[in-house]
Amino acid sequence: MTYLSITIDNLEDVESFEKAGAEEFIFAFQNSCFSSARSFLKEELIHLKKRMMKERRMAVLMNRLFSQFEIKQAQKDLQDLLEAGIESILFADLALLQKAKELGRMKQLIYSPETLVTSSLDAEIWMSLGLQRAVISPLLTEREIMTISSMVPHLSLPIHGYQMMSVSKRHLLSAYQNYSHLEHSLVRNQKLWIQETHRDGHMPIYEDEFGTVIYTDFVLQSFKYIQKFVERGVERLEMNSHYLSKEENEQAIQSYSKILNGANYEEEEMKYRKAFSDLPLEDGYYGQKTIR
Repeated sequence: MTYLSITIDNLEDVESFEKAGAEEFIFAFQNSCFSSARSFLKEELIHLKKRMMKERRMAVLMNRLFSQFEIKQAQKDLQDLLEAGIESILFADLALLQKAKELGRMKQLIYSPETLVTSSLDAEIWMSLGLQRAVISPLLTEREIMTISSMVPHLSLPIHGYQMMSVSKRHLLSAYQNYSHLEHSLVRNQKLWIQETHRDGHMPIYEDEFGTVIYTDFVLQSFKYIQKFVERGVERLEMNSHYLSKEENEQAIQSYSKILNGANYEEEEMKYRKAFSDLPLEDGYYGQKTIR
């Protein structure tokens, strides 16, 4: 079963994204993931599952690596979320895997270490543990993705939006702020970007108390590729809504849904590019042999 999954920053977007064709909605768990997305407290997530998300498929992003002083609390949080009925937890820390195994809840976990699942062996090892899914790195070529998904079933793949390029526990923006003697804070600011001297694109950058995240200077699009990926076995197609407008996300969901139902990908891609001509749309590394 193939379905579209999308991150949620604004609760009012859930209904419109659902109407557009999304079937799973991802919420960032506060202090538990590296992300520029709006984050939610545990109590808020549990309340959402009992109310607004009761009849909807809900996933929680909880894929930060926790220190030895945080492990017990993180495991308790995981247990509470799982017992609240949340269908999927995106994780990276093995301590959460251990807790889920103790609870007999491995099928609710999705291994999502951002860019680290890069081969069929990686994916096979994680899926052999009885997980719901593992997320293939979005920084691979079309051929590599096709090979992995044809060898290992039930995988997930990021297909649209700005993709995370790097994560650092260093507080890079704070360091720049102090060095430049800036009076205003750069922490938790979702409107910042950086530019490399030899590249034209702008890379969104975000810092919170756990470190700094840098995203690609392009918006990944997969209109030409998703049907091939699905035919090779990819089941969960993940979209990152951060830094994109509601309209840009809605149209993308609609277009991918139509392609999955047989529509011409060229027409859908052309329609999207025409509607949002200012977006730096690219097909990422699908056609490249090495990362640029």
